[in-house]
Amino acid sequence: MKQLILLSLVVLLSACGKKVTSDYQDMIGVWVSNANSKTYTINIGTDNTGKYSECSGLMSCTEYSGPAKVKDNTLKFGFKKLSIDAFPVQSGGVWSMKVGGLTYLKQDRK
Repeated sequence: MKQLILLSLVVLLSACGKKVTSDYQDMIGVWVSNANSKTYTINIGTDNTGKYSECSGLMSCTEYSGPAKVKDNTLKFGFKKLSIDAFPVQSGGVWSMKVGGLTYLKQDRK
């Protein structure tokens, strides 16, 4: 009985949200926003790992990491949730998206 409950819980938790890599491929990459004297970074890997950071200096950062998932216009990294105000769009060769009220620009990795 315990095994059935545990298996049901695992299935239920894994179904919460869609992986970024499967349905939102334009979100993969490094995104940066600068506002309020802080640098905000969203990093979503091709393996669906995600990392969100808020930095107000070289040594003062708050970071969250975990699987990147999207559900109901919300982007999640572990327990950190951010509202998706505008999904990624490309204009003039520059990718942008609006998350948590901030506009992020995709960084080119050359």
